[in-house]
Amino acid sequence: MEKKESVNYLPIAQAIEQLVQRAVSLKIKKENPNGYITSHKISGIRIAYLKKESFEITYANGIMTPMKKNESAPELLLTLFFANEKKEASVSIPMQERILAQPEGLLSLGWTKITLAIDELIDDFYASKIKDNKFHQEAHGNVVYLEDFVFEVSALELIPSSLCDQMLDVVRDCYLAKHVAFVDANLTAKRELWIVVDSWGTRVIDHRDRVEFGITPYFMNGQRRVYQSQLSGMFKDCDALRNYLSNELPPRLQEELFTLDRKQLESGIYPILLAPSAVGTLFHEAIAGHMLSGAYIADGISTVFKGKLGKRVAKEGFMQVLKHIQIWDCPRDERMVASYQYDMEGTEARNVCLIDKGKVEGYLLDRNSAFRLKLENNGHALAGSFNEQLFADYFLLPEAVLPEPRVSNLEILVDSDYSLEEMKADFFRKFGYYLWVESSSGEVNVETGTFELKVDVVVKVYPNGKKEYFHGGVLSANLTDFLSAICAVSNHYGKNQGYCGAPSGVVPTEEVAPAMGMYGVNWVPYSLPGKNTILTLKRDKYVPKDWEQKTSSFEMWLKRWDLECCKDLCDTPFFIWKRRFTARFLCFFYKEVFSIEGFSSWRQKSWLSPR
Repeated sequence: MEKKESVNYLPIAQAIEQLVQRAVSLKIKKENPNGYITSHKISGIRIAYLKKESFEITYANGIMTPMKKNESAPELLLTLFFANEKKEASVSIPMQERILAQPEGLLSLGWTKITLAIDELIDDFYASKIKDNKFHQEAHGNVVYLEDFVFEVSALELIPSSLCDQMLDVVRDCYLAKHVAFVDANLTAKRELWIVVDSWGTRVIDHRDRVEFGITPYFMNGQRRVYQSQLSGMFKDCDALRNYLSNELPPRLQEELFTLDRKQLESGIYPILLAPSAVGTLFHEAIAGHMLSGAYIADGISTVFKGKLGKRVAKEGFMQVLKHIQIWDCPRDERMVASYQYDMEGTEARNVCLIDKGKVEGYLLDRNSAFRLKLENNGHALAGSFNEQLFADYFLLPEAVLPEPRVSNLEILVDSDYSLEEMKADFFRKFGYYLWVESSSGEVNVETGTFELKVDVVVKVYPNGKKEYFHGGVLSANLTDFLSAICAVSNHYGKNQGYCGAPSGVVPTEEVAPAMGMYGVNWVPYSLPGKNTILTLKRDKYVPKDWEQKTSSFEMWLKRWDLECCKDLCDTPFFIWKRRFTARFLCFFYKEVFSIEGFSSWRQKSWLSPR
């Protein structure tokens, strides 16, 4: 078996250890507020090292670029503490330089920054007030010191050529479809690696690897409205992405083509079935990701669950759905893309139950919030970057970005035997229809609790199987009203991956959640896309000559629709005859629109045809 290439980060860790030891032993003579020259020593220091690298391939209209390696300059976050018997102060200094990739450069540049930071720290200490103590004190529980061999890490693997070619086939098939004006796509293998060393004995290393894809097609429908669709995903390994590209992505792209003439759904309140993606987004953004952040609760920003630890918040008619679920954040779940063992403050990560059957069981904590809330730190301090560039006085100035409590792998667990099909049937009986809603983004105002769920897909479904597709929009309400509107919880689960943004940067996340039913939240539609009066696809879309013999397999959607999309209709001779007649009629009617070269070509077997 071929041995994988590896990278040894032990020299980096040892260089950081030297910086820590020199910093805590350094004595500086400085004047105190009483005018006396006294000797000063810092009380503690933590150094966090962050390195990002990736391999990326981009696609434009079926043209693939060569694989490119991106390796950003390493980042360093220096956090120093100074204390006496009365108060404590801290200062954080960011660094980002190519020279930090080498132990010698790290020692040279790092020590210069540390001495400057110590001088600034002592000045800040004498200028600070005792009431500011709470912002600088930390909980230091179990210290983790990893052995030398752990710092030898296998190198980030290249994207296999077979996967690159598979993605190329998907992009070309999409671009060749008649209603597609442009396709932009990318395939990326990513890694984030961090090392944390502090003066309390911590020495850890951790990294996260994943493979991502993104595809952005621009569609033009019959009314010349241009729709931009964004489909993306992240996976633990290449095999999982291959399976997705083969089985799940084609139907999603095909559905976009099938529903281009979607209308605008007027504002109002509708019976809604939230897909697992929408439920995961709701609970991530509105509850676990921010409202249960220990930092926000300690600062008094998040008040919905403040002081509620160990108490029940769900009552009859008020956030009643929480009585039937458990909300977990599981950074140690290795099956999910956002897993990690040690956070960016060097604390061992723990799976934590946040809400259990309506009772608040825990918060997401970092060292500072754990100290302030008098709780045991559970290791959820993460950041997308340590350095932010601020523009001031015509200069770009570095600003430190501190890790804060963040959600990673969110799991919404229910104890229910209520199937999704039963929930659909109940909504049909009560309302005569339902809206199937999918979402991958949302936004919450932490202070007010107001939440907006941004909807990507809206499908109105009738009992006879008929479906109407609508343009996206927003479901908006106060958090407590949003949760109170959920009236049914199914046992049908799904996954959703994405990124979460916060003041500490953008981090990857994954949610596992069930589908839920809801009634009572206001729907606000987005405006329809504008019309393009210049672009003519038949004239302006360039297709290379060597593609002329290739027919887009997305043009097979009529056959798939005939066999699958109508299977929910009544299985009677009349409906069977009607289904077949409708498919043949639509094929004839749209043969020019979809450029089907004779009726024989649409019968050919393709990778979108039923297997």
